[in-house]
Amino acid sequence: MTATRTPDTLRLPASRHPVPTHTRLRTRQVSALAYITILLILPVAVILGAKTTGWWVTTGHTVPTTALGADTIGTRPTGPGGQGEPGQGTAGAAVISPHDVKGSMTAQQILDAFPKVTATDLFKQFGAPANTPTSTQLKTLAQNGNGYEVDKLREWLETRQGG
Repeated sequence: MTATRTPDTLRLPASRHPVPTHTRLRTRQVSALAYITILLILPVAVILGAKTTGWWVTTGHTVPTTALGADTIGTRPTGPGGQGEPGQGTAGAAVISPHDVKGSMTAQQILDAFPKVTATDLFKQFGAPANTPTSTQLKTLAQNGNGYEVDKLREWLETRQGG
């Protein structure tokens, strides 16, 4: 028995010429203008549509309390009689939970979101001077402070919130 070996390439005799086969499908030409329009406008339309429906959300930002439907979250007693004024200053930004605290947030945002926390207590946690501006970001306080990190601040805020 002789084993037949399959050839690596298909060889046609010299007298035969390959003939291309015709497909049943027809290709259509797309104009350059239509192609550019699809490539440029379609992604922009998808992004704008996602932003307007709320599916496109960038991280690192706090949610305004008016979007949450609670105008009194994060307000401080400021006026006569101790009534808080919603939407005044930075009181419009609120944190629902200590787990939402990020290093990009300012000390004022923490003070507005957690009414039981005072500026003195907050700056004492980071080892910062009491005259530190409340517009300072938490990550800056952590870098310049005594090694206190934002993770530890979240734990501390949980204890302050509960008690």
